[in-house]
Amino acid sequence: MAEIIDADTHLNEPPEMWDYLDESLHSRRPVVVTIPNDTLYGTTNAMWLIDGQIIPRPGGKGGFRLSTPQAQERQQMRTDLPLGCRDLTDPALRVADMDRDGVQVQVVYPTLFLVHITADPELEAGLARAYNRFVGQACASTQGRMRWVAILPFSSVDASI
Repeated sequence: MAEIIDADTHLNEPPEMWDYLDESLHSRRPVVVTIPNDTLYGTTNAMWLIDGQIIPRPGGKGGFRLSTPQAQERQQMRTDLPLGCRDLTDPALRVADMDRDGVQVQVVYPTLFLVHITADPELEAGLARAYNRFVGQACASTQGRMRWVAILPFSSVDASI
C-alpha cells in the first residue's frame, strides 16, 4: 500500500502559542479580541490584536478572513475536528485523525503567518521563534508523523539564520 503524505495541512494558532514568546516580548504578545456577532462579520467575531493591528482584517479594502483565532464563533461551532486537533494543543487528536484518513505523515503550515503581521523586526522574530517552538514541541510528540514548515522572519536576514 502506498504511503499517504499530506503535504499541505495547517494549524489554527492558539493563544497558548504565545506562552513560547520570549519573556522580553510578553507584554507585546498577540491577544484575542472579540466583537458582537450581529455585525457584518457574523460568526467571524474574533481576531488577533498584534502590534496595534487587527489580524485577520475581516473586511474592507485588503480584507481577508482566516480560520484563526479559534475563539471565532464559527470555529467553535465546528464538529468535524476537535479543537485540540486543529490548534495542535493535543497532537494525539491530530494523529488519531490522520489514522482515520490513512495518512502516515503530515507537513504542517501556519495559518496566521500566511500574512504579514508586524513591521517590527524584533517582534516578528520573536513571534516566529514562539511559533517554531510551539509547533516543534507538538510535532516532536508524534514520533515523526507530523513535520512542520519553519517560520522565518522576513525583516531580518540575521534573525532568520
